[in-house]
Amino acid sequence: MQQRRPLQLSAHAALRVLLRKEYFFFLAIFLSGTFMYAVSRLLKGAFDTSVMHLPTCEARFEALSMPYLKDEPSFLAERSLLTDGQMNQHILRRHSVYFAMSQDVQTKGLKVGGVITQGLSQSDLFEFKQDSSERRAGLRSLRGRGLNADQPSTLRIVPVLHELDVPVRAMILPIRDASVAAQILETVQKLVLPALPEGAIWLQDNRLYHATVFHASSHLHPVPASPEDVDAEARAISGVASTSCPIEAVLERLVVTSSGVVVACWQATLAGTEPAQLREALRRALPDAPPAEAQMVKEPAILHTTIARLLQPPGSSIDHERERMGASSGGEDGSAGGASASSRKLREGRQSDVVWDFSEGGVRTVRGEERDPQVDMKGLLFRPPDGFLRAAGGELDRGVDGQRGMNATAAAGAVAAASKALCGTRLLFSELWFVEELDLLALALRGRFVEHRMPLQCPKFH
Repeated sequence: MQQRRPLQLSAHAALRVLLRKEYFFFLAIFLSGTFMYAVSRLLKGAFDTSVMHLPTCEARFEALSMPYLKDEPSFLAERSLLTDGQMNQHILRRHSVYFAMSQDVQTKGLKVGGVITQGLSQSDLFEFKQDSSERRAGLRSLRGRGLNADQPSTLRIVPVLHELDVPVRAMILPIRDASVAAQILETVQKLVLPALPEGAIWLQDNRLYHATVFHASSHLHPVPASPEDVDAEARAISGVASTSCPIEAVLERLVVTSSGVVVACWQATLAGTEPAQLREALRRALPDAPPAEAQMVKEPAILHTTIARLLQPPGSSIDHERERMGASSGGEDGSAGGASASSRKLREGRQSDVVWDFSEGGVRTVRGEERDPQVDMKGLLFRPPDGFLRAAGGELDRGVDGQRGMNATAAAGAVAAASKALCGTRLLFSELWFVEELDLLALALRGRFVEHRMPLQCPKFH
């Protein structure tokens, strides 16, 4: 019997085998997978998240392939920036506004104790109380959860809630990234609190950090609406959200305004929806909303988050007591009454609503959707509703004299230090909330509000 020789293929024959249909199919899958992996690595390198170890804001922005804009007037006036492939007019406009905000304290000085926001003064929104020993004993259980119950301070800052006859209806972009919200809060606690006297800061609830986008009704320009009207607004807003991409943002800076508001200023990238375009889409979808000149946010391109409010402590050297809003006089627009939180009934929400109420011992109650409010945003620090001015950690109390007045230079310097520590922080605004604030400035003062969540979804092409 003749012995069979091993099969030997020429290069040409081997190529013919590889080009057979089944081999070509698997080869195509392999090559496409390799290509997609290479592209993903390239994109990750172009917009990496591990930049916070870099020493400067400029270095972090460059590592993120983001344009870093200088603050010199000659740079801001350079018109050629508008033609740059990585630049557009909205990015430049945001930077110009943020730069002007950062210069506010230097040009006007720090004026706390008077008007804080939207024509409302400190005494309209806050009052100071000495804490009782019984309450302090009860708060020891909160140790390690954002409050140092053993610290010697007994001064409490209590928000003054005013029920609205016409709820404020606003569209906001909430910060849903728990790690980013916690990092901002912790940085402010570490760097800003030690520079302030006792009772000089109200920290916003970091579960409710947000950027305000648009108002369908405000307390200064109320637009009454029936439940059917609100449902129609919600459908219109949902339609805008469903055709808008998430907003990719990078923290450009933290600033403190002359009225004492500490603000996080975000720079939106070109990858997501432009905030100015989102506002324009909402304006078209809500024709009955207050006009542009009556909107609370008048700058279309801005994307900012209020982090804290500096206050005038009672008895300090720059104390400016203001007359409080009376229960019968209402707010500036005549729509805000002064009933206490304990005497008000929670509005019944629709089944799709989520109602936040901080009045019951600092724990919000949720009606409508069934979910645990304490784990709704895991990782965020819980803070009691009356806003103890200090956070956990005795080291934050060192060198703070409760009797001294506000030092504007020290306060601005502390905010600048926090800005350097946080600039370059990445954030994805992935949801649009339509909120009904039942109390004046409910989101800021931990009042009652109803939320309607709407995910931002890029347009789907069929």
